[in-house]
Order: sequence, then structure tokens, then C-alpha cells
Amino acid sequence: MAKYNRGYAYNMMFVGPGWMSAAGRWEADYDFLLKSYQDGMAYYGQLKREGKARDVTMSEFADIYRQDRPYTRPECALWKDILYGSQRQQFWYTDPWLRVCLDMNQAGR
Repeated sequence: MAKYNRGYAYNMMFVGPGWMSAAGRWEADYDFLLKSYQDGMAYYGQLKREGKARDVTMSEFADIYRQDRPYTRPECALWKDILYGSQRQQFWYTDPWLRVCLDMNQAGR
């Protein structure tokens, strides 16, 4: 995101109670989900120690976002699946008049 949005980027990792259930979830078994969570937290912890990331609540993020982002400025994101290793990618573009998502896998692999 930083590459496409004037140095601005954010990342969110949601982990709910289902992830930590010993029964696992439909996506994967418990051992894989636990390792994914631990790896993700280690990655974010390293970024935080390097000063490249910080923890904020959603309301803090909203305040920061509103200060820096005028309503009319476009925003782009290149999403890559890093959790399940599917190689899936999507490119998002949005502004007040247009929203576009390009799914690189629509034509197959």
C-alpha cells in the first residue's frame, strides 16, 4: 500500500475465538492456525520493535486516517494471500466515484 498511497499503509490481522479453538476451523486444523497466529504476531512484533508499525485501536486509526486522508484522494491496495499460501492476489482501487477490484486469479493459474 505504501508504494501506491504516498507512503501510507495499514495492515490488520483479525483473530477471533474460533482461531484458538482446539477444534480448528473449516480453513485449516488447529496446529496450522496456531502456528499462523504465532508467526503473524512475531512478524508484527518485529516491525514494532523496528519502529515500522504501531498498535492502535480502530477509533485511533479512524482519527489518524481522517487527519491525513482527504475524502477525494484515491486509495489503492495490492492484497496478497500470505496466510494460506494460495498465491492469490487482488488489486483494489477506490475513490468517491469509482471502486475497482482486479482479481489476478480470474483467468486461472
